[in-house]
Amino acid sequence: MNSSQFKLLLVIQIITLFLVGALFFKTSTNNSGGKPFGNATEKGATAHGKITVAAGNNFVYGKPEAKNELIVITRYNCGFCRDFYNLAFDSLMNKYVNTGKLKIIFIDNVSTDDKKGMLMAKVAEAAHQLNVYETVQASLYNGNQPQDSTEIIERAIAGGLSKVQLSEKLSKPDLIQNILNDNKEVDRLHITGTPTFVINGNVVVGFKGYNEFMGQIEQLMKP
Repeated sequence: MNSSQFKLLLVIQIITLFLVGALFFKTSTNNSGGKPFGNATEKGATAHGKITVAAGNNFVYGKPEAKNELIVITRYNCGFCRDFYNLAFDSLMNKYVNTGKLKIIFIDNVSTDDKKGMLMAKVAEAAHQLNVYETVQASLYNGNQPQDSTEIIERAIAGGLSKVQLSEKLSKPDLIQNILNDNKEVDRLHITGTPTFVINGNVVVGFKGYNEFMGQIEQLMKP
């Protein structure tokens, strides 16, 4: 890692710690009576009926008016989430999204204590704001999980972000607030595991392999 990369990472981490702490305190004081954000795990989520997810301004794969909607509640450092992306996502894109039948929206549910997870979520949000979300998300998910902050930044750059863009975007309060808002929505839905999929309001918990997942999705798709 060269000196400019080290300085960039150091500045990002210091500013992030300050901003997350300030935003966390602000939201906590406005949400008395319960924990402010959900904490995702890989152990599965609680049982749900049909639900409605407020996806906010998250990136939409496919046509916004598509009849079918798949919400993917995920974390970048969740092994099962990575399996879903690498094993099933392209099939969903080719079979349903590119044919106008389905839209897919990813919602990150990352713990504020998870430094690597927060950095990857911030990189993805920065990529969304700078119109390179698809390539950066692929760079974060493809292959093995990034081992440290340096590799995360390298993958962000490989996905289309520059060092200047990262330096400018990753310290912005609105970027971090968007991530915390996603956490708050997942917490409202009482979803505690990743990946959790919401297809047309129906909850599918976990990714247990390509064939089983695709069968579940096909059963819940509208004609």
